[in-house]
Amino acid sequence: MTMKCKALIIFLAAFLLFSSNALSGNDKQEDIPRPAREVLHEAQCLMERGRTDAAIKTLEDFKKRGEKKCREGCQDRKGYHHYMVDFFLGSAKYNKGDLNSAAQNFEEAVNKKQDFAQGWLNLGTCCHQCGKMAKAAESYLRGYRSSENKDPSILYLAGAAFLAAGDSAKSVEILAELFAINPESVKPEWKETYAHALVRNEQHKEALPVLEDLAETAPENRRKGWREFLLHEYLFLEMHEKALAFAVRLTEDYPLEPKWWKTLASLHLQRKEYEQALVNLDVYANLQPLTDKEARLAADLYLAVNIPARAQGLYEAIAREKSDVAVIRNLACSWQKLQQPEKALQWVEKGLEQGEQADLMGLKANLLYSLERYREAADAFEKTAEKKHDCGRAWLMAGYSAMNAGDANRAKIALAKAAKYKCHRDAAKKLLAYLEKAAPEQ
Repeated sequence: MTMKCKALIIFLAAFLLFSSNALSGNDKQEDIPRPAREVLHEAQCLMERGRTDAAIKTLEDFKKRGEKKCREGCQDRKGYHHYMVDFFLGSAKYNKGDLNSAAQNFEEAVNKKQDFAQGWLNLGTCCHQCGKMAKAAESYLRGYRSSENKDPSILYLAGAAFLAAGDSAKSVEILAELFAINPESVKPEWKETYAHALVRNEQHKEALPVLEDLAETAPENRRKGWREFLLHEYLFLEMHEKALAFAVRLTEDYPLEPKWWKTLASLHLQRKEYEQALVNLDVYANLQPLTDKEARLAADLYLAVNIPARAQGLYEAIAREKSDVAVIRNLACSWQKLQQPEKALQWVEKGLEQGEQADLMGLKANLLYSLERYREAADAFEKTAEKKHDCGRAWLMAGYSAMNAGDANRAKIALAKAAKYKCHRDAAKKLLAYLEKAAPEQ
């Protein structure tokens, strides 16, 4: 997977602990004043009968009476401000769908009792559903730390929420703790979140063992995606041998999946293994039609591995759709390799109609020379040299062409210019000497 990383969608379980029957265990043993206990029981009965609004009103009225007493300086002996009143009120509002207001009540409850695990967990759930992921994460974590029964799924919720909030470092810390404490109960989705957290935190090497495990053990409907992710990480870490071996395996496991063949072709191309790249690109082309860009790549590869007939067909199809000078140049080269210089020259002329590019002019000169059209070849080589393209050779070939055309003076001028270039000096001087020697005989 060219994997530039995709946005993580975390499906947090609905971890609701909103049962109205909250007066159990330690909470029931606490000294909840009788008036508060009676109001909570009344609210609970109303909730059980589906009268949520009435339950909310009962609890809010009770709290308001406490506010008045508080202003009068009385002690809260009736439990008007007991944390369980806030908790029940939050539960009722949650059931009604008033999440923000419910969260406020749960927050009041945990502020009054810092180790109230159930309150923290409910606050976390509300914040999560409201999109307040940072606060949800902290609440889940406080709930886990406060609870006697350390449920690993709650610690996972905290780690996942930290990741959703953008705190990948904290997410990695929490999830690593989870895996260390409960290695035997780690679920596939927990590993998936951990892998995302490590990559987000730029801990790519640390993520590899997790990704390699997911590539083998993730549910079938997600395994292919994790394999693509793993391949992307191999490439990101420049582990080219592993990437290549894994890409080969992917083509074996998913032989009808086009993208793996394209990926494998790309990897061979990076290694300059053009023949192997072409083999894989051919398989890819049999699975789905090539785009213009892919067809151009295939044509370039055919030309590079000296299969000009296949290259010519592809280039010609591209040239009919789009007049591109580079395509025309390569098309002409294909015809040249097929020993069809006249057809190659026709395409060169079409390319030159779009502007006299030096490399095209040089190709034209070579084609004219091979066709023994020496005077025209000399013209083309001179134009090539004037365009500062491979000047030494261009002047040398202009001299050869002029000499074969019987124009000794023109040949001498061109060869004298070629002699200024070190690479072609010896050949140019030998030809000049030959022309000087041949002059009296003529």
